[in-house]
Amino acid sequence: MNSSKWRSLTEFSQYLGKEGYCIVDETPKGWYIQWIDRDPETLKRAERVKRLEAAKQDEEDRACKHAIGMVVWTAAGGGMPAATAGV
Repeated sequence: MNSSKWRSLTEFSQYLGKEGYCIVDETPKGWYIQWIDRDPETLKRAERVKRLEAAKQDEEDRACKHAIGMVVWTAAGGGMPAATAGV
């Protein structure tokens, strides 16, 4: 690598790994480098997706708990509640 402080591309790759810019892995086939994307827009998008998935999971959990509660209540002899009796 001409006119840089690294003598080889391997040293530069290792530097990027040590500084946390990339994930660098040495395998028998050679070096593998994976870029770590820390762009603010990308991080916001990932956080938004994570929140949406958590909200969806919460909704599914509440529906499941409600269904289990209805089964237990009906099995205990409660019959159908008036709110759901014609459904």
